[in-house]
Amino acid sequence: MKDGTTYKLPLMLLALLWKYSDASHHISMPELQAMLEEEGIQADRRTVSHALRAIGDTICPVHFTRARKQGYYIDHLFSQSEVLFLSSLVQQAAGVSAAVSEDIAERIGLLVSEPQKDAVEVPLVNVSKTDNENVLKNCELILEAVSGRHAVQFHYYDLTVTKEKNYRGDRHRYTQIPYAVILHQGRCYAVCYSERHGNFASYRVDRMDHITVSDAVYDPVPFDLEAYCRASFDMYRGDLRTITVRFDLSLSEYVRDAFGDGLVIREIDDRTFTASAATALTPTLISWLLQYYDRCTVLEPAELITQLTHIVDTIRHTYTKEDNHYE
Repeated sequence: MKDGTTYKLPLMLLALLWKYSDASHHISMPELQAMLEEEGIQADRRTVSHALRAIGDTICPVHFTRARKQGYYIDHLFSQSEVLFLSSLVQQAAGVSAAVSEDIAERIGLLVSEPQKDAVEVPLVNVSKTDNENVLKNCELILEAVSGRHAVQFHYYDLTVTKEKNYRGDRHRYTQIPYAVILHQGRCYAVCYSERHGNFASYRVDRMDHITVSDAVYDPVPFDLEAYCRASFDMYRGDLRTITVRFDLSLSEYVRDAFGDGLVIREIDDRTFTASAATALTPTLISWLLQYYDRCTVLEPAELITQLTHIVDTIRHTYTKEDNHYE
């Protein structure tokens, strides 16, 4: 082997093992030598063995096995199932664009070997993606400000029905001190503190525009991120009330998913079970109950029953108006 390629050998071997090998796919010594030759590197078995040992001593273990097919392989940082999970999260995230999702998912695929790639490809299905291509760039700027305790300035907008930007406050430029970037239901939010108003608020990163980071450094105020997230992003946040509902047995899994460990089962019979939980009487809760309108009955509190019956009466009135014609 020429002296000029000596330093390349371990790096090239590592690249080949990373790309083509795993616990189920092994590369034999002759195959390694042939692959190296295609890259312009000629090496005998002894030299390759020394290079493999050097990789194992300094970078990562190199395994040799005689099972199935004799050869060498390395372990990847993530398993196939873990990469599949990561790819799925990225593809289902509504807060990044389809193009960005595809790019990230493609790079996540590099965490497994080439023979494993097909099994971890996740199609983009039925997800309403943002058109904002700058979400990750915006996140980087906000995270930079979080690390340095700098303020950020930005415009904030909503989208019209025709997907045009409608800037809030007549293009008012917000000044906020970001404390965290969090993910909630597939979207990125910047949790910020306003010195002007003396409180925290959350902003969707895909609705932030023209972000700049100030040079000034701000003294931090006391902040509990976990408590803030519970109060601001909990599905049933607000003043807690105890509700009791009779559910069809087919809903048992959905009810437990919705209310978690706070659920108390009162009664069970052949067709239904009655359960109680502490929650706020929010529109989110009411919407959740209405989707199972024929498989649940609210028993208490009376206030919640009144809200539900009012909704039913309003819907009935809307669709029975004499002047209500849809042609």
